Amino acid sequence: MKERLNDWWSNNKPDENLIYKDGLRKQCLFVRDVLMLNMFLDIATDFKKYKAFSDERSKIFDSFVPSVIGTHRSKSVLLPVMEMDLSKIGLKIVLRYNFYDWCISVESENDIECDFMGLITYDKGYFEGFPSNRIYENYTSWNKKNFSLVLNNDYEVYTFMFLLKNYVMNKSKSN
Repeated sequence: MKERLNDWWSNNKPDENLIYKDGLRKQCLFVRDVLMLNMFLDIATDFKKYKAFSDERSKIFDSFVPSVIGTHRSKSVLLPVMEMDLSKIGLKIVLRYNFYDWCISVESENDIECDFMGLITYDKGYFEGFPSNRIYENYTSWNKKNFSLVLNNDYEVYTFMFLLKNYVMNKSKSN
């Protein structure tokens, strides 16, 4: 299963009677708009290469969305497991939220030597809906390429992604 988030979301609206129905919208917007578009668009695409309001920019903007690669249920709501394909900068990120915590797997072409400022703990999460081959051991001094982690809220996820983005940008400048 691999489907653009926008398409999956429009085909999987939660029942209006569910208490947590708005949680789906919030997490889809957070991953698509805050993480993908606001944080990674400029460094993971050729977006800046084109003039503002150009067809090329519009095409990149419209296509730069996460894919849904799995699903799980929490609080009776069908929720996506999303993949952020950032191949241009050597990363793929798989993540899901279940109203309790975020489970994230990072797949990198190179070792990541980033100070994550204590965000990464050794908590084990429930990686519901993840393909089994995309769940890894924790980030450690010997495991810096493909690793999984658990974060508690959107603020921690944003901070983690911000630190990862800055690490990748600074690394590319030094090469």
